[in-house]
Amino acid sequence: MYKKYFSLMVMIWVMSPHVFSAKLELFFSDSTKLVPCRVALRHSNGTKYTATDTTIKIGPETWFACDGSLNLDVQSGQIQLRAEKGPEYSCVKMNLDVSTSGLKDTIFLNRWINMSERGYISGENHGHIESEKSAVWGACESLDYSHSTLWWMGHDMYPIPTNTGFTTTHSFGTGQGTSTIWDLELEWSYGAMYTFGLPFQFTEPDDGSSPNLEITRFAYEAGSITCYQGGWSQEVLLDALLGVVHVVNVINNNFHRHRFQPRTMYSNQLDVHGLPDYPGTEEGMMAMNYETYERLLGTGLQLAAGAGTASEYKKTPLGYNRVYVRAEAEEGIEGFMDAWKKGYNFATNGPMIFLRVNGAKPGKILSINQGDSIKVDLDIISDWTVEKAELIINGEHIPLDFSKNQKTLKLSYNTIAHASSYITAYVVCRENLLSPSELAEYENPGQWGQAPAEFRWAYTSPVYALIDQQPVRVQKSISEAEKMLEKIITKFSINTEDADSARARLANPDLIKPTSSNFSFQQKRYIQIQAARNNNGTEFILKGFNFKTESGPYIFNLYDNKGALVKRMTTAFGMNFVKGTCTGKLAKGTYFLIFKTEESMVAEKVVLRQ
Repeated sequence: MYKKYFSLMVMIWVMSPHVFSAKLELFFSDSTKLVPCRVALRHSNGTKYTATDTTIKIGPETWFACDGSLNLDVQSGQIQLRAEKGPEYSCVKMNLDVSTSGLKDTIFLNRWINMSERGYISGENHGHIESEKSAVWGACESLDYSHSTLWWMGHDMYPIPTNTGFTTTHSFGTGQGTSTIWDLELEWSYGAMYTFGLPFQFTEPDDGSSPNLEITRFAYEAGSITCYQGGWSQEVLLDALLGVVHVVNVINNNFHRHRFQPRTMYSNQLDVHGLPDYPGTEEGMMAMNYETYERLLGTGLQLAAGAGTASEYKKTPLGYNRVYVRAEAEEGIEGFMDAWKKGYNFATNGPMIFLRVNGAKPGKILSINQGDSIKVDLDIISDWTVEKAELIINGEHIPLDFSKNQKTLKLSYNTIAHASSYITAYVVCRENLLSPSELAEYENPGQWGQAPAEFRWAYTSPVYALIDQQPVRVQKSISEAEKMLEKIITKFSINTEDADSARARLANPDLIKPTSSNFSFQQKRYIQIQAARNNNGTEFILKGFNFKTESGPYIFNLYDNKGALVKRMTTAFGMNFVKGTCTGKLAKGTYFLIFKTEESMVAEKVVLRQ
């Protein structure tokens, strides 16, 4: 009996995993200094480790923000290490053999391109991370300007920040990140619209019973960048025709790290006869994004390409989809926003793409004559092999030939100007970082699921080559847009004035107001309104307001918290205060004063105390 018992004990001891604790000490360097990055650690037995409280789920992995060094206790054995720092750095994926005596090592992150040295600033416009945490992740992802959605679908998502500006900046290790604070998102059936750089808190509840237009117009007037999720968003055509949209996301939150969302149901949400249904493949979803964007361009609209992730709400890193904007770093976020509005950018989740048309870069307008020669140059730089590159001229896709197995390409194409044109381009690469079994872990089946994918792509904002300054007019795009617009007007009960204005602008794009403007924000001054009742209503004088016009007159608009216009005032030359009279009563509460000059746009928060 004792012999049998002893044999059983030996068998149990042999079969049980015998693991020992060990010290793991790692340093992450770009060869010149330690750098913050995003790290995931997984033991061969399935145990996952995190070294900080700032974490994010990406597929099956839990990643954490690392300031450049980590020191933690792990189980001895083999640990898979993954470290990433945005698209400008090569991804690290390696196995560490940690003995019982521990492991101390330096992990080098190879920066294969430096976009800031090329004059570019990075950002994205769709984040669901609280602003301070967003700034930390920005430092880890080498993202200059990240985005935080405070107000989402009618309510605040996070505690109200104490910062009275519209951004917050945080250092993390040797890095630094800046995030917006007050931005909002509307995500009703009209289509997801979000702002970038809203200069103040928007607090009015919204139940989705009205189209986006009123709040989109308000956010546009406030100087923020107004963005739609995609060219397939239901209301985007109307708002863009009315001149209150800057950006349409071409690379949006349907594209995640190592997977994508098959959303073929977005193909034709307005149910317009003759529009295509896109297959639920990675190529199909990519085509749905760029072709619906190109339809808008074909009507004569000039809209910048955008990118966003919905990070944290979607299990993907902040800034995985991002834009690179040609802007001066010393001009700060204001310069970045102005350049993005003008389309001085491209969108990407990996490869870098640089377009020139007769030497002009994206966002520029070329004045040409019919019959002129047009030379298009396209430079592509990638950390992965390039699979496909195409030019797009007025909706016509032109495949470019090149030798395979290349990461860097210089391509050219020559044509003759026959009509005013928008010219853009895109490129597709294949990452091949994960094994098939690892990639399969990113599968999330079901109606709202995700499918694994290793493709990466980039798409540029257009160059506009205009003959005699005539706008782009692609008849196919116009015909499709006419049908879409009537569906929007009827389905969303758009008022007669806005409906007629949109129809007129689709018929004549010269009526569409430009969407780019310089602006400045004065965030830290709060204007108090001194109110005195009289028989005609409430007379108000803006106190503490020190704006002196150099010319005039200029228009001042006073909005309530719902974005509704309360009062429109006009300055005279040389005024350094504004005085106005309302025929009705101004209720106590918070208002926003927005005014424009030829050089700037200023938004001020106004508190009315009676």
